[in-house]
Amino acid sequence: MITCSDFQVGGFFFGCTDDTLLITNTEASISEYCTTDGPQLVKTTSRGTKVTFTTSTSSLYKGFTCTAQAVRETDCKSVTNRASYEVWLVNGISETFTSPNHPDNYGSGDSKRWVFCAVDPNDHIQISCSDFDVGGFFFECTDDTVTISNVDSKMQCCKQFHHHLCKSRLTLYSNNKFCSTNGPKFVDTTERDTVVTLSTGSAFGSPGFSCTATARRTLCQDPINRDPNEIWLINGQAESFTSPGYPSSNYGSGDSKEWRFCAVDSIDRIEVSCDSFQVGASFFGCLDDTLTISNVDSENEYCGIAGPQAVKTNERGTSVKLDVSTGSIYDGFSCTAKAVRAEICMDPLKPAANEVWLLTGISSIFTSPNYPSNYGDGDSKNWIFCAIQETDRISISCSDFTVGGKFIVCLDDTMTISNADSGVGPFCGTDGPNSVVTTQRGTTVSLSVSPAFHYKGFSCTATAVNQ
Repeated sequence: MITCSDFQVGGFFFGCTDDTLLITNTEASISEYCTTDGPQLVKTTSRGTKVTFTTSTSSLYKGFTCTAQAVRETDCKSVTNRASYEVWLVNGISETFTSPNHPDNYGSGDSKRWVFCAVDPNDHIQISCSDFDVGGFFFECTDDTVTISNVDSKMQCCKQFHHHLCKSRLTLYSNNKFCSTNGPKFVDTTERDTVVTLSTGSAFGSPGFSCTATARRTLCQDPINRDPNEIWLINGQAESFTSPGYPSSNYGSGDSKEWRFCAVDSIDRIEVSCDSFQVGASFFGCLDDTLTISNVDSENEYCGIAGPQAVKTNERGTSVKLDVSTGSIYDGFSCTAKAVRAEICMDPLKPAANEVWLLTGISSIFTSPNYPSNYGDGDSKNWIFCAIQETDRISISCSDFTVGGKFIVCLDDTMTISNADSGVGPFCGTDGPNSVVTTQRGTTVSLSVSPAFHYKGFSCTATAVNQ
């Protein structure tokens, strides 16, 4: 591997015009170098290379200082036969690495790479930076960059710009290349190894970065052999989590954090809800700080005051990440992760903790929180009713009902009933359901509460009926 820290060789005018440096046996699109564009971390395809310096001028150019290093053809090939520059990490162990000269500026010849390997082949490497300022950004990285290998090659929107600009694809960037102040936060690789590369070329350099590499287990693989960073939940069990400092103080610039939740039962999923939420600013999309939830089918990024409400994952586990780029501006959040059944009413012999199973003709009364007094802020809730007989259905009727305001349409709070005929509901005002029969053996009755006004609520009955 050839890297030049100082390089001034020959002139350039649509090609090298006089003096050159040539490197053989490389996969790089350019093997001939001139002017100030010297080789940066150029790796050969064979065990050897010939570097040829050709001059046709006389005492015109400064020349170069370069380094040749023997590196492995394949990184992280053997735990026992390690390369000297490879950093091997056992599960949960982190290694901090910084750009040259950090916190002062790195220089134009300070390109460098770091190789991190997980000892356990079932683990992967996670990269996260607490301090990051590398190169410039103008709709894309303009000069210096940090790249991370073995990361899914999807595209993301830069949060420095409004979401509608992202939709126009003007601000898309690869999620394995980072620059400006948009450093990696809990970036998971897809393999047990990764190469982190700092590529420098700007004349002035930048303050650089301080980052960590951590060996992590692939998310929620084994409820017996658990990653120490994972929280495993049995069906119906809930775990509260809050942003750092909440509620006594706002979170700060260094408070990016990740939570990992896993369902013990493989047929369960994780449901995330927040009863208090203020994260970053929002204007047609997230402008700075965000909360993201992995393994969900719909929108997975939350900001402003619109936090997740009963967001269910499509896998047994999820990674919830708070990405902070501001200072102590926003209040933060209080949220809950809960293990819930992937689908309602799957098996009467293995009921979920929140399911009520009913024999034919049997009823169950349910009321809104605090009924007959008004329900309050954060009292959104779901009820699940299931008929034990597969051919039975659930009938919902309410004897007392005052939920939200209504003027032709619902103005705020609502009740909804799943698996009902199209056009049935939502219910609001004093118009509650009366003998609404579902089309399947089970239903979820949901009360959705807004923070504006509070109402008396309801007293309702679910009955299993023969259809």
